[in-house]
Formats: sequence, C-alpha cells, structure tokens
Amino acid sequence: MGGDHAPAAPVAGALLALQELDATHSIQLVGREDVVRAELDRQLAGEFASMRDAAAARISIVHADDVIEMTDKPSVAIRGKPKSSMVVGLRLQADGNSEAFVSAGNTGAQMAASTFILRLHDGITRPAISTLFPTVKNPLVVLDSGANVDCSAQELVSFARLGSVYAADILGRTNPSVGLLSIGEEAEKGNAVVKEAHQLLRAAEGINFQGNIEGRDLPMAASERGPIDVVVCDGFVGNVLLKFYESVAPMIFGILGKHGV
Repeated sequence: MGGDHAPAAPVAGALLALQELDATHSIQLVGREDVVRAELDRQLAGEFASMRDAAAARISIVHADDVIEMTDKPSVAIRGKPKSSMVVGLRLQADGNSEAFVSAGNTGAQMAASTFILRLHDGITRPAISTLFPTVKNPLVVLDSGANVDCSAQELVSFARLGSVYAADILGRTNPSVGLLSIGEEAEKGNAVVKEAHQLLRAAEGINFQGNIEGRDLPMAASERGPIDVVVCDGFVGNVLLKFYESVAPMIFGILGKHGV
C-alpha cells in the first residue's frame, strides 16, 4: 500500500502474476480492504475483464489498517505501525499462511521487518538485497545491491551462499558459479575486505567460486574463467552498479537518437 503507484500497480501485478501461475497458486492482497477491493473491481471491469472468474477463485484480500510510507524511518514504522500492510503480510508468511511476500514499498522498512519477523537463517548475520541484472546471456544475481554499505569479508561469503541458493532453486542453475566483484581478476587486487573475502571464498565448501571478476564481465555474464551466475559485492558498490546499469539503455537510445539512428 505504501509503494509507488499503489494500489493500482500492486493489484495489476497480482493479476498479471495470476496469468502466469498455474491453478494451484493463489494470491492474497494485503491492505485497506475497501481501497484494494475498489481497485480490484475497477481493473476487472476494464483491462483484466477476462480474469473475473480466476480472480474470484484465487485472489483474496487481507485487511491491514496502516500504511508504511516511503518517508517513514524503518524502525519507527515497524514499531509504530504493527497493523501496516507490510507487517501483516510478513506475519502471514511467518505463520505459514503464505509461501512468499512481495512488496514495492519502503525498502529499509521491508528489510528491517523481514529480519525481525522472519528472522535470519543460521550463519547469516545480515540480509542482503538481491537484484537480477539482465545480460547478453542469462540474468545475473547481484548481491548486495544496497542493504549494507559496509560489509565484512565473512558477510560477503554469506551473500555468496544466499545468491547460490537463489540461482539454483529459483533460476534453476546447476552448481551456480560465483564471482567476487573487484578492480582486477588477480587475487591480490581489491581493498582489504575484498582480498580477505577472496581467500575465504576460495576455501569455502559448497560455493563454486570462480575468483575475482570486473565490471566489464557483467554484461556477458562471464569472465575469462567461464560463465558467472552470482556476483558478490558490498551494498555500496552494488547500488552504484545498479544505478549505472539502469542508465545504460537511456544513454544508448539517446546517443542513437542524436545520430538519427
């Protein structure tokens, strides 16, 4: 309810997802029931009119009084708005009443609420934001892309484990390969944390570590050592990388347009 273009965008997203998911899946829309119901009815009377029967059978609404705004501080929002759509939705998952939770709301609040309500797996000390980067080949899992500005070497190793699980279980990659983003492919390149993380990753069991990679390797999802499925970096570097990646297409189209292409 607190994200950009809510509730129209989340409701439309749910209906689009329903088209792709098989009949065993259902969706719970969490928010102010009257507002969500009105928006759902509006879209089912228009663009998604053909989905009325499917929506009636597979979409339900869970009422939540409050909304965490994009300007709310994460810790204050969670404590002060326990009946917000974000907190109620995460509790549905924590209680086993849903398998996943999706939100386009306040990122910091979602990270804090997820950590508090869902808890972290053993061995994981910090959550990370994972982003799928498009490439010439297959999408890359990049993490952290903004949650943790400063990271320890051990935390980078835990991000590699998280990214490997996602690449294997969600993307279907077999023995996902992991690259550590640095300023050079050599093991001795990088700051102190990156160099320590390289050594830890090299010794870590269960991680298919390919070594250091550079920014130029991301568009091809491969380095000189082979394909890359997961890219590990701290949240500062990852977020800078993400914002630059987002600007590439507009830049290219702008250059082409300038030359009349």
